[in-house]
Amino acid sequence: MNEFPTIRVGQPVPEGWLEYLHALLGQPTPQWHGEYDHSMAEYIKQYQGQHHLQVDGVVGDQTWAALRGEALPRDPAANEHYSEHRLDMRFTQEINYVDGDDVLFVRAMAVGTRNPGEGEVTLEVEVSRPDGQSHHVTATNEAYGSDTNLHTFYVRGPVADGPGGVYKALMWFAQELGQDNQTYEWNHVPR
Repeated sequence: MNEFPTIRVGQPVPEGWLEYLHALLGQPTPQWHGEYDHSMAEYIKQYQGQHHLQVDGVVGDQTWAALRGEALPRDPAANEHYSEHRLDMRFTQEINYVDGDDVLFVRAMAVGTRNPGEGEVTLEVEVSRPDGQSHHVTATNEAYGSDTNLHTFYVRGPVADGPGGVYKALMWFAQELGQDNQTYEWNHVPR
């Protein structure tokens, strides 16, 4: 598991991580006030209860893993002393392949101490085709808005340039950007 901060009520949260938490929750939360307060912790407790996690309102490795759809780490206190002091990128769950345009649409959050400029971050993608061949493509970030840490990547063709069937993309950011990775599969129907 990549290092994620532990978020608790009353403690400072590294830049961008609350926005990332909110994005992973995937819906407007009435308790969202731009800080991790008691009402937001109550919302997280509901989420934790629904996902069979320890219901404590603390966003630690177990909760981060559940939010990202990953296997739960064995040691729930593995990153107790986390501190973020750099540009760091994390995938959201917004990934989609647009078949007619041959474009893989990906969103990620900047969760470090600064927000990258447009075109500053490169997303690496290895696409595996159903016939066993694979190829490498990249994309740079486009700012989703001037006041947000959310960035969009349009991985343009050739993405699904072969036979019909299930394609798989392994996506990652470089080590200096946090080395987060994500996989995505889709069914391509050639025209």
